[in-house]
Amino acid sequence: MNRRFAGSILAGLLFAAAPALGQEPDAELVITATQADEHIGEVALVCGVVADTHYAQTSTGRPTYINFEEPFPDAPFTAIIWGSDRGAFPYDPAVLLGMDICVYGEIDRYRGKPQMKLVRPEQVGRNE
Repeated sequence: MNRRFAGSILAGLLFAAAPALGQEPDAELVITATQADEHIGEVALVCGVVADTHYAQTSTGRPTYINFEEPFPDAPFTAIIWGSDRGAFPYDPAVLLGMDICVYGEIDRYRGKPQMKLVRPEQVGRNE
């Protein structure tokens, strides 16, 4: 799938996730990927450039990692799609590489780093 097609899928989806996830969007909490560490446990729209992606299909849970601003292991924020949720996405998350996007959901921490679990494509949108 090319980036143009992925971009058209992503356009206009930013806040559609809120009702689907049972969360109310907080227009006040739009942050950069580098600010995510200060908002653990909060629901936010986190925006930044995708520096790298990795589909660990042989790892437990088959996670896809979407690293913001810097490649792993230096990324200040990572969005994760578990293998069980990957089929819900109508595009390969690798097409996000280099895009300025926002992801919506609750920020948690794993091994000291902020991350967000993505379960629906509506949680992802272009930062425009």
